[in-house]
Amino acid sequence: MRTQLELAQEMLEQFFKDWQQARARREMAQQTLSGAQADEFAKEARFKGAAELIHGKDATFEYDEKTGLKFIPPALAAKRQQQAKNRAGKRGIAR
Repeated sequence: MRTQLELAQEMLEQFFKDWQQARARREMAQQTLSGAQADEFAKEARFKGAAELIHGKDATFEYDEKTGLKFIPPALAAKRQQQAKNRAGKRGIAR
């Protein structure tokens, strides 16, 4: 027959194993996340570099599921940005 101390020791060993398994799962998840982030950054750089090569340094774009990827000429992009700022500024004015 096992003593209470032996039972407690077995329980502690199981708790330790559970902890180590959880740590290993966390480390694997962190490695997966790091790999996914590196992949994302590389693909973002590839896209932006190709867009700049094809459409110029100030290339801007928009994406819609229905129409796909569209590049916007710099002059139109600047105009849209100014319009957005104007709308945002008007919202901040008390009436």
